[in-house]
Amino acid sequence: MIRRPPPDPYLGRGKERPQVNPEARKTETLPELLNRGHQLLLELDRIHARIHADVKDALRPEPQAWKGARLSKGDYDKTYSELVALSKRINVILQEEHPELLQINPEGPGSFGFAPSPRARR
Repeated sequence: MIRRPPPDPYLGRGKERPQVNPEARKTETLPELLNRGHQLLLELDRIHARIHADVKDALRPEPQAWKGARLSKGDYDKTYSELVALSKRINVILQEEHPELLQINPEGPGSFGFAPSPRARR
């Protein structure tokens, strides 16, 4: 007798399709791009759960069973490519408009609570 593991409670959430508003503004301010990036990460999590469920259903030998898995994979690829493009756009904005955010001025080692190391004795 084949025993299946119990279903993962985290993969059962988010069965609804994400809603996209086509009339939404397409602005390029940094906070809005970061917010959209967060939304895309949540959407990728939902699609990942859907792929997992569709592939589990597609383990049957019928070709029609793979249709849902292919559709889920297409949605995942589309969302992932949008997230990568968004990440590149955020990097361009940071480099062109806010280069001061990319300049790293490390503090002195004493500011992090590091004690000076004792010298080795011979």
